[in-house]
Amino acid sequence: MSNLTLSNIFKAFGATHVLRDVSLSVRDCEFVTLAGASGCDKSTALWGIAGLQPQEAGTDQIGGREADHLHPKQRNVEMVVQSDALYPSVT
Repeated sequence: MSNLTLSNIFKAFGATHVLRDVSLSVRDCEFVTLAGASGCDKSTALWGIAGLQPQEAGTDQIGGREADHLHPKQRNVEMVVQSDALYPSVT
């Protein structure tokens, strides 16, 4: 596991600003939970960390290395989603 640092992350979908100036620091072996109401863009933040959805501004570092332009596979980040949308045939 590695340290994770988000600095001033901004993400928008058209004119809708969903993440504004998000900064977060998670140390190695630290456990962090993102909690909030449905639709508050927790998943958008996680998708950005995993590299599945780029942000418009800000930087993210994984293990002290800038990860903004890394392919998702190069980030070595995994996430588990609540929905079965990725594998609807799996029970």
